[in-house]
Amino acid sequence: MLAEGDEFRAEVDVLVRLGCTLFQGYFFSHPLGPADFIAFARDPSRIPGLETPVHAHLSRIESRLSA
Repeated sequence: MLAEGDEFRAEVDVLVRLGCTLFQGYFFSHPLGPADFIAFARDPSRIPGLETPVHAHLSRIESRLSA
């Protein structure tokens, strides 16, 4: 399942509980140009303006997948 437009932690938390494993939205990152996307993919903590890096949720998502 893919969720688009995720803007808030509460939305992501609900979607994870519902089994969602793919996300896209401002909660994770604002729109990026090619060079910024490469930097984000390598080290999301380098991108300014992120509330929470994408990788902060990976362990929760992975645990849902293995359950």
